[in-house]
Amino acid sequence: MLKEERQRLIEELLKNNSVISNADILNLSNVTEMTIRRDLKEMEEKGLLVRIHGGAKSINTDVDETNQKKNLAISVSVQSIDHRKNMLHNLSPKKLMKVIPFF
Repeated sequence: MLKEERQRLIEELLKNNSVISNADILNLSNVTEMTIRRDLKEMEEKGLLVRIHGGAKSINTDVDETNQKKNLAISVSVQSIDHRKNMLHNLSPKKLMKVIPFF
């Protein structure tokens, strides 16, 4: 994998997670840990991330927290929809007609 591809991968991982580990990057990029360290050092020097022990964290944690909150809201909404679907599925036809308005 080329350096530019690895660094794009690292940026994408940091968009979805506020912290990533060297192991995460290694599993996806198939390069040595030393290569990952060099990439992270270069990206930190460019101001794209902050290196931490064993990985890196996003510079913009506010955006990451917002994304995490959005993901949580979506997850809760999906669970709510699934619950409602199961409730409707278990209703008898008579009760179902009372719940669903027909125009």
